[in-house]
Amino acid sequence: MSAANAQTKAVVRTLLATDAAVTAEQVRLVMEILDGGTPPKAPPGGPLGRVVHRREVMSLLGVCPRTVDNLRARGLLTPVYGIGRKVIGYTEASVRGLAEVGKTASRTEGGE
Repeated sequence: MSAANAQTKAVVRTLLATDAAVTAEQVRLVMEILDGGTPPKAPPGGPLGRVVHRREVMSLLGVCPRTVDNLRARGLLTPVYGIGRKVIGYTEASVRGLAEVGKTASRTEGGE
């Protein structure tokens, strides 16, 4: 290992140690990768889960585009942002939560 590589690893380890959000397991994985190890495969859908796009949200919830905007503004849908703070979709968990609330509401209103 070259001196520059060892120095880089020391700097990375120090930076990771200063971030309280980084776990010991994450530090171990990063150091393993710096040693030439293979990075682990990301879970399907990435760390946020699947991103549900606007049209799919409208279809799943049975609402119009304006309602999707209103649900986001009220904090009921969690937006996923792309480059430039443009909303590219919504977290699957927030959409599922609203879908479940909708099913429960229709049951209590005499649907079932």
